[in-house]
Amino acid sequence: MIAVIDAGTTSIKLAVCDEKLLEIKREPIVKRSPYPGWVEIDVEDLARKAKMLLDYAIEKYKIEAIGITNQRTTVVLWDDKSKSAVFPALGWQDSRALEVASRLNRNVKIRIGKILGKIVQKSAAILPTIKKKRTAKWLMSVADFSFIPTHSSVKLRWLLDQIKRPEEFRLKAGTIDSWLIYKLCGEHLTDYSNAAATAIFDPFNLKWSETIMEITEIDEEMLPDVLESDAVFGEYRGVPITGVIADQSSSLYSL
Repeated sequence: MIAVIDAGTTSIKLAVCDEKLLEIKREPIVKRSPYPGWVEIDVEDLARKAKMLLDYAIEKYKIEAIGITNQRTTVVLWDDKSKSAVFPALGWQDSRALEVASRLNRNVKIRIGKILGKIVQKSAAILPTIKKKRTAKWLMSVADFSFIPTHSSVKLRWLLDQIKRPEEFRLKAGTIDSWLIYKLCGEHLTDYSNAAATAIFDPFNLKWSETIMEITEIDEEMLPDVLESDAVFGEYRGVPITGVIADQSSSLYSL
């Protein structure tokens, strides 16, 4: 039997299944919107409810594996010393970081990258074989790239800007899956589907983008290691977490 945690926009759900769906339970997510465009999630409450739902499943059923699926691009920043969130998570809809996005888009590397990308796009129209080169693909993607307030990278930069004494913390960051994995088994991990939606990850080279980290001034040590979605991410109460995937990506499997 498998227990799946789905951390969505309005609730966190548990689904227990073998060949068939056996049971679904859900708990509401505690959200706040103190100002227009702000969406905050109480992730300590979220982690407690994830443990409560998994405890229920493990005690009632013979659970052999755990899976996690989650809303994408929501950002959590926590302190590895206290094991606690520094701020409420900024939800995927949160748009407070408009000024940060504007500042990042003015960065000279972004502006030069756009120019080079457009040159490659025009060259590829004449010589289509250029598109096969990895560097050319990357540059063409940069031509159409702009930071927006809902990007994980931009929201994380906004959160970091609010910390007056960062040296007092051992800061770690991640999306909702990373936070739940951390709270369930102490590992700092994510999967490719969640990483790819952060606007920090380089999908052409399958690693955190050095260029984006330099522009946003985000330290790679703060970010989780990235694994395949079907990797083993750790254990909770002796049960392995054997699957992690973003909700939009996981929906493909239901087609």
